[in-house]
Amino acid sequence: MTPLISVIIPVYNVEKYIDRSISSVIEQSYKNIEIILVNDGSTDNSGNICDTFAEKDCRIKVIHKSNSGVSAARNSGIETATGDYLCFIDSDDYVSTDYVKHLFETAVKYNTDITTSNQYKIWHDGKQLELFTQKAPYGTVTLKSGIETLSDMLYGKTCYATCCCKLYKKEIFSDIRFPQYRMGEDSFTMYKCFLKAESVAHLYQPDYYYVQHESSAMHTVDFSKFYDYIELSDAFMRIVTKDYPELFLPAVNRLIENNFWVYMKMRTQPDKYQKELNHIIRNIKTFRKYALKDKNVCLRTRTACLLSFFGMNVLNKIYDNIAN
Repeated sequence: MTPLISVIIPVYNVEKYIDRSISSVIEQSYKNIEIILVNDGSTDNSGNICDTFAEKDCRIKVIHKSNSGVSAARNSGIETATGDYLCFIDSDDYVSTDYVKHLFETAVKYNTDITTSNQYKIWHDGKQLELFTQKAPYGTVTLKSGIETLSDMLYGKTCYATCCCKLYKKEIFSDIRFPQYRMGEDSFTMYKCFLKAESVAHLYQPDYYYVQHESSAMHTVDFSKFYDYIELSDAFMRIVTKDYPELFLPAVNRLIENNFWVYMKMRTQPDKYQKELNHIIRNIKTFRKYALKDKNVCLRTRTACLLSFFGMNVLNKIYDNIAN
C-alpha cells in the first residue's frame, strides 16, 4: 500500500476559484490521498461547493467552522490529517496532475523530511511567470540540510517561505502550528519547519499555479495587516540570535527587506501608523550595517540601506521617482 498523503485546503469565500482548485487535486495521478477542506466560515457558496465534492469523492473530508482565519483553518486540517505526509494548497490556486506524485517520488528517493518544488504566478489573462528559474532541466533535484535551505530561503533563493509547494513528513508538524497572525504566518511557520528538518530536497519542477487576483490578501489596503510581518520578523530574529548564529546574516536580510517593504506601504498614512513606523525605522537603523556588508544581499536592498543614512525622506523621494 502506498503511503497516504493528506492535502489540506483552507477555504474562505472563494466560490469563483474553489471548483478548479479541488478538481486539480481530485485528478492527481497519485491516488492515495485524503483531501481535507476546511471551510472557515465562508459567507458565499464555498461551503456548499465543498460538500458537493465530498458527496462525489470519498477521499474528501469537509470541516465547517466559524471564521477564525487561515492559520486556524490550516491547524484544523493538520489535526484532522491521518496521512504519512502533509501538503497545503490555497483554495484559489491549483496544481498540475502530477504535483503530488513528483513531490512524493522525490521525497521517497532521497528520504527527505521536506520536499519543495517550483511554482508559476498566473494571471487571469493567461500570462504566467515561473519563479526561481534555473539553468537546469526540469526534474533536477538539489539536496541540502534544513538549515542550509532556510538560509537560501531567507536570501530569496530556491523557494518562497510559503507552506504551499512543499511536501512534509507528518512528524514535522508534531509540535508546530501556524500562529494567529493575519499576514506572514506561513513564513514564520516555515522557518520553524526548516529548523526542525534534517534533510530537504528541492525539485526543479513547476507544478503549482499561484493565481493573482485583486481580492487576495496581498492586495489589501488595510496596511495594519502588513505589520504582522514586522512582529514575526522580530520574533524570528530573537530565535536566531539566541540559538542559530549561522543564520544571523540571512535573517537580517529578510528582516530588512520586510521592514522596507512594510514601511513603503505605511508611510502614506503617518498619523495612523506613527508608532509602527517608528519601530520600523529603528529596525532599519539597527540592522542596515550588517546588510550593507553582506554580498548575498541584493543590490536594491543594499542601496535602500545606504540611502536610509541620509534620512527616510531622501529614500522616499528616490523611491517615488523610480516608481513613477
